[in-house]
Amino acid sequence: MTEKKLLEILKPEEKLQFLQNKQQKKLRNKEGIDADSCPGLLLIKEGKLRVYLIANNGREITLFNIFPGEFCMMSSSCIIGQISFNLLIEAAEESKIEIIPRQAIETLKRESTNFNHFLLQLIGKKMSMVLELIDDILVKKIDVRIGEFLLTNGNIYNMVLV
Repeated sequence: MTEKKLLEILKPEEKLQFLQNKQQKKLRNKEGIDADSCPGLLLIKEGKLRVYLIANNGREITLFNIFPGEFCMMSSSCIIGQISFNLLIEAAEESKIEIIPRQAIETLKRESTNFNHFLLQLIGKKMSMVLELIDDILVKKIDVRIGEFLLTNGNIYNMVLV
């Protein structure tokens, strides 16, 4: 879900509140965001954020990446449902983000049905990505997963998956 889509559905006074409350921040590569402090809703302007968790054995598992124009609602999970995801968020490369503070999000949630609908769509999209990842990890054989990864990320052509 993108900023453009959100701005299209907000009423003029809601847009104004959204736009006036944003705070800008630059992140260095590998710099983390303290999601536990619930800073608010993040909007990626440049770069890429990685949302991941660390398993008990210390292995990092990337759940999904967030790209320019997209929102990261994991940093505002305490606002969305008074829950904690125990996820980590870091810049996967040098990035510029905007933070829509917790108070502005809480106000929009109270006053805007469209904003609540937007949040539900955002949560649904990310949940779908996580479920797809779980399916990949638990069901697909490793050679198929590697082949799909290379086709998607490695500029490899004419590769046959068996």
